[in-house]
Amino acid sequence: MSTSSAPIAGNGFRFACFIDALRGGGAEENAVKRVQGLTARGMRIELVVARAHGPNRARAGTLRVVDLGSRSVPVVVWRLIAYLRRERPDVLAASNMIAILAAIFAVKCFSRRTRLIAEQNTVLSRQLEHERRHSDRLAIRLASRLVPLLYPLADIWVAVSRGVAEDLVRSLRLDAARVRTIYSPGITPDLQKLRHETPAHAWFREPVPVIVSAGRLSRVKDYPTLLHAFQWVRRKRPVRLIILGEGPERKRLETLIDRLELRDAVDLHGYVDNPFSFMNRAAVYVQASRHEGMGNALVQALACGCRVVSTDSPGGAREVLRAGRYGEFVAVGDAAGMAEAINRALDGPAAPADPDWLRQFTPEHALDQWQRLLCEAAAGRPSGKGT
Repeated sequence: MSTSSAPIAGNGFRFACFIDALRGGGAEENAVKRVQGLTARGMRIELVVARAHGPNRARAGTLRVVDLGSRSVPVVVWRLIAYLRRERPDVLAASNMIAILAAIFAVKCFSRRTRLIAEQNTVLSRQLEHERRHSDRLAIRLASRLVPLLYPLADIWVAVSRGVAEDLVRSLRLDAARVRTIYSPGITPDLQKLRHETPAHAWFREPVPVIVSAGRLSRVKDYPTLLHAFQWVRRKRPVRLIILGEGPERKRLETLIDRLELRDAVDLHGYVDNPFSFMNRAAVYVQASRHEGMGNALVQALACGCRVVSTDSPGGAREVLRAGRYGEFVAVGDAAGMAEAINRALDGPAAPADPDWLRQFTPEHALDQWQRLLCEAAAGRPSGKGT
């Protein structure tokens, strides 16, 4: 177990943020940026990671990072217990299922002094259903079985949307007063500058409208429905589709694209450093997900002034789009309805989102709420439900 040498600034309470890895996901990136932001505000907070490898390790920069150095859950729990006994943080905030379960074991069995905040980034009931049915990792399937028994032991819950919060309360039979909603900071400080850069794709230099979608190539994003909808739209007009992201469903999606004879009109473009430039030039942005905890890309598309079509999926989509004021909703899995909504969006004007509405999805707003919650938890005060 190794610890970087950067000093912890500030006095008073001590805090730690615990995640299982530093891979390239949004939850991991948000955790790193949160610790960076709170550190800049003078809080004594460090990042604890089961195994500090992945794209977000470089983003952590000079943060104090405690690397527990293992992928084995029992080893991680033991080393986390040792960390808690040695450093004695007042509050530990954990994100992601494995990290939350490990933190519950460590805090509730061996370090009762530390208060535990658990952050839920997805719709829990849908996450558990997916893990039990589709995960090929035995540890994940077993962990999903432990969730209903152990998750309620966390002291405070943070949900990334009200939809996630309501599902948490319902699924775990929690007291709603133990759940806070803090939106993920999808609108980064450099978004407005980056959106005006020229996207690195030849299709934007041609007059044919381009539809854009972004997110991991996974089952939950339901790109097959989008591809079927796109095929129907293309029968009516010339149009192209760019999907930004990478993931385990790439080969399956490539096969479907070939079967639908869309190879010349669909680009699985992979990750890009600046997705905002694509969103800014898109004719329509589409989210086809079966469920979304928050929908950061949806927020970012709105901030780029893009027309938006989204599934009315469990999670945060309805909140982000203000119940349809800022975009069109279609039923989950409804390719025909999605095609009709995309055609209407292509024919109609954008509905610009109110800047005051978008402000709640900024880092400063999220940091204000996290700072208040962490200090309340450390002081032992109850955390009333709020946003």
